Amino acid sequence: MAIDLTMHIDRPGRRDALLDWLQMLTGAGLIVFMWSHMILVSSVVISPRAMDALAYFFEATYMAQVGGPLIFMAFLLHFVLGARKIPFRARDQRTIWRHSLMLRHRDTWLWVVQAVTAM
Repeated sequence: MAIDLTMHIDRPGRRDALLDWLQMLTGAGLIVFMWSHMILVSSVVISPRAMDALAYFFEATYMAQVGGPLIFMAFLLHFVLGARKIPFRARDQRTIWRHSLMLRHRDTWLWVVQAVTAM
């Protein structure tokens, strides 16, 4: 016995597009931070004095104290913007799971994996 379940989905508007762009920009900013952090930490390979000089610069200019909360806020904003697309109710999660099984589409499964790993 088959049961048809329909979900009401609003048509995306300009606000959704703006929030998607904001999510993309926060994600790109976090990627730039991660890459620059890896490069700066790997300066210890050049010499410990180079890393100490970089650490002194960041402490003297208060970038470490200001940057930490800014990165945290960017991460939190990115999470909130991404979470609006994830179904949190069990009924909606079952619907997404059934649709993924029914469609057998690679992009749908990639979205499911991305949503599960983000939680």
